[in-house]
Amino acid sequence: MMLRDSQLNVYVVGDNLSPRQRVQLQAQIDSALRALPQWSLDLIRAALSRTGVRNFPIVVEPQPADGDALPLSLGRLEGRLAAYLRPRLDGDRIDWLQDHRYLVAKAAAYIAAPPRDDAPFWDRWSRAVAADALGDKAAAAAEAWAGASDADLLIEMFAAYALNPAHPRWAELPVVRAFLEGWRVVEPSDLKEPHPIFSFFGQPLDSRDFFFGLTRIVFVPSAVDPSEFVAQQCM
Repeated sequence: MMLRDSQLNVYVVGDNLSPRQRVQLQAQIDSALRALPQWSLDLIRAALSRTGVRNFPIVVEPQPADGDALPLSLGRLEGRLAAYLRPRLDGDRIDWLQDHRYLVAKAAAYIAAPPRDDAPFWDRWSRAVAADALGDKAAAAAEAWAGASDADLLIEMFAAYALNPAHPRWAELPVVRAFLEGWRVVEPSDLKEPHPIFSFFGQPLDSRDFFFGLTRIVFVPSAVDPSEFVAQQCM
């Protein structure tokens, strides 16, 4: 069962994108979403059931080639968890600064993670981090990871495991891997009733919709505030 295409919406902000840029963004976002394993989609569906919201937004805000915005930010939009991706455009070249599949997988992890008041979940994760000395290993790999929170480490490990569960380095993190393998098992009671994989959408606010059976990608004019646009989609 895939996500219903109204459950994970991607909003690409910008009305000055060339046709080629649109096609490339569309294809790269779609390939990143399709790279997510089924269990990660089930966790997102469980998060929808848990929070009671209709969908989660991912906002893509293309930047100029010399832009300095972070490639990924995690926050909220209209009261819901949301991820912001900011690729840099240089002519027909799209630079995500990281593997775009990895950025989307991190967005999925942020959306899927239980709230911080789920003490049993976060206690188990903290013990796994400590058992494998994950914080120390991350800091040794890159100075930027010094002092990283358990939530930051969970998002990184979720993305790495979702995209490359067979990597030999997982042998160095046996407890973390066991935690992720346990988390990925979603109980049927945690999911909404099954939804059809495909459905049809119109053309809201002069935007252009593309659907691939996994999500909906909407091009939003620059003059439209993404939060206002998303709010109208949820009415």
